[in-house]
Amino acid sequence: MSEKQNLSVPNIYEYGTIVNHPVFGDGVVDHEFIRPTDPEVGYVYWTTPDGLIHASGYTYYADVLFFENRLITVPITELTRITERKFLLWRHPSGQWMHGKNGMIGAALRYLLLLGFSVYGMTQLKYSSNWLFMVFVPLMIIAVMLYGLHRNYLGKQM
Repeated sequence: MSEKQNLSVPNIYEYGTIVNHPVFGDGVVDHEFIRPTDPEVGYVYWTTPDGLIHASGYTYYADVLFFENRLITVPITELTRITERKFLLWRHPSGQWMHGKNGMIGAALRYLLLLGFSVYGMTQLKYSSNWLFMVFVPLMIIAVMLYGLHRNYLGKQM
């Protein structure tokens, strides 16, 4: 194959992308594939003036895991990325409630523990102003965790 041939089909959604379907709800993309639009004709290839070979006559499909681990094949055009607001609390196909890509119970315990430290620091301020760090440090940790959640939604590393 020469370097000017471009027969690959780019992925619209990567493996593990959280998507929403109007009928089936939230799901996780397992993999994508293409099927010919007209099975009798198959794929149509053409060459651009600069020598690149392209393909057409196909439709994108994806196997998506929906609630209770149902693997359903749906057209890509029916899928949308999950919103960032819904990313905060959504239901995984296994049935577990998720906060981003972490379990909801673990995330709630982390937030409650850090808020508890902050409240305890506020109650100790009457004895010494040195407890001020105990108020702001847990809040800063929560802010960094939420920033990491935002970066996780965007698909970037922290």
